[in-house]
Amino acid sequence: MYDAVVVATGQTHVPNIPSEAMYRRFTGTITHAHFFQKLTNDMRGKNVLIVGGGEFASDIAVEICNDCKIYLSIRGGQWFQEKVLGAYEPADMLYNRLVHASLRWWADTVFRGFVEVVWGKGGSGIPFWQPHSGYLHGFYNKTREVITKISQGSIQPRDEIISIHGNLIQFAGRKSFEHIDYIIFATGYTASHAFPFLHTTYTKVPWYKLIFYPRDPSLAFVGFARPYLGSIPMLSELQSRYIAGVWSGESSLPSLAKMRAEIECDRENQLKNFPADSKRLPQLVNPYDYCDDVAVKFGAKPRMMNLFFTNHALWRKLLLQPWSP
Repeated sequence: MYDAVVVATGQTHVPNIPSEAMYRRFTGTITHAHFFQKLTNDMRGKNVLIVGGGEFASDIAVEICNDCKIYLSIRGGQWFQEKVLGAYEPADMLYNRLVHASLRWWADTVFRGFVEVVWGKGGSGIPFWQPHSGYLHGFYNKTREVITKISQGSIQPRDEIISIHGNLIQFAGRKSFEHIDYIIFATGYTASHAFPFLHTTYTKVPWYKLIFYPRDPSLAFVGFARPYLGSIPMLSELQSRYIAGVWSGESSLPSLAKMRAEIECDRENQLKNFPADSKRLPQLVNPYDYCDDVAVKFGAKPRMMNLFFTNHALWRKLLLQPWSP
């Protein structure tokens, strides 16, 4: 007998395998990146198609491109962003509250312009991979090594797949077919079957702040909010503190009606902020807004104005030092 349950099983258990009928006509070998561990001997020298626009797809492509002919297919556009800015500086370590406040105003003008001058339009310069969202309004691929390999001719970029006949695959924008021996799906994971111990009643209803099951807050979820930049643990810590506060009685939840209204408002904001990814990644969040949104619920959000007068050193750290830690 338990009074409460936290589900923290993670999001990367059940691979998402595309179900389009054309893939059933492929006569080569199909696998998912989830099962990829290393290059196998039977793959060497073969034509390998990797389907997906995330880091996992790019990492695999970069790793095996010297031993295989690699095609990388991305549909729907993709932003590319360098993961480091300097030899020892992960890019998200340069993000602080001051940057966050100013980016709201000029992210899609000044900073986007800088990124595209340095790295090409969309961060890649590849016409058919152009993102369909603003600079801070979509999921980032932070493995730019793949773009370098493309510029060297080691990886062949392709648009979406439109036709498959045996081992022959046709891509959008091309009349010819490519001979492919292997398809590796790097198409992410599905959360719909990640909770075999829960009835779908609990998983089909949106959770309050991606944490609490609204009709029974004794059921909570940790680690299912996905940041477009930064790490999941940064969010999970605040989620855990919020749960501890509510269950210990130090914090409280709104009424069911208010929770439902906030859930609907959050969903509308997600559709607005991530128009190209909201359907594919319904739990994608702006991690910095989400941190503040959760922290304010249990009194953990820093009171910057008060700190300016009472603890100026701490105020400077919170304003100017990296947000993540």
